[in-house]
Amino acid sequence: MRFPALVFLVTLAACGASIDPAMRASIDGQIAGLKPSDTVYPAPTTRAAMPLSPGQWTRLKLVRKDGTPSLATYKILGQEGDAFWLEVVTEQYSGRTVMKMLVAFGDRTDPNQVEMRRLIVKLRDRDPIDYQEPLLSIVGGAYKSVAKGIVIRWEGLPQETKKVPAGTFVDAYKADSEVTIMGFTSRAKSWSHTAVPVQGLVHSDGDDGSTIDLVAFGLTGATSEL
Repeated sequence: MRFPALVFLVTLAACGASIDPAMRASIDGQIAGLKPSDTVYPAPTTRAAMPLSPGQWTRLKLVRKDGTPSLATYKILGQEGDAFWLEVVTEQYSGRTVMKMLVAFGDRTDPNQVEMRRLIVKLRDRDPIDYQEPLLSIVGGAYKSVAKGIVIRWEGLPQETKKVPAGTFVDAYKADSEVTIMGFTSRAKSWSHTAVPVQGLVHSDGDDGSTIDLVAFGLTGATSEL
């Protein structure tokens, strides 16, 4: 399971950045307003991930070892042939980052099949940058790790029920993973479920003390912030 890499990549990109008081207040307010769901999602009947479809989205809360929270929203915005528009919006105390990429995922079981075809990045209050060739080949490698987080293989994994703010997920798939990005390595235990679109993640416990929780998701309604 590769999902922890998505959040760590985005978080590391902002390390050392100064705190934006307005952004901090927004994040703290959103987290304080979270209302846990009583919905119980039954055990999966398949080990295949939910097919990608425009409109799907997931929202996650990441808490670092030092207690600093951030939010990340993953959206499937559209489809062009065999490729999908994936947008990742991260909200950290240092500001908001939006990454929109057109990606072909293949059968979503092999990270080597992932092909990035376009990338648009907006960092905080700067203008968006549209990376196309030849620049895409230069910068796309780092962001491709985000896209590879949508690759899913749950065959042979143990199952365990997990309760998070988004609900209770019966017999979620439990995996051990190791992620190395930008010189940072982390091991994590993660729980995923077929009821959750995009990457399927429900919860993750990093050996570095960080945690990720699914706080909301939907099968329709995703819209771009670019």
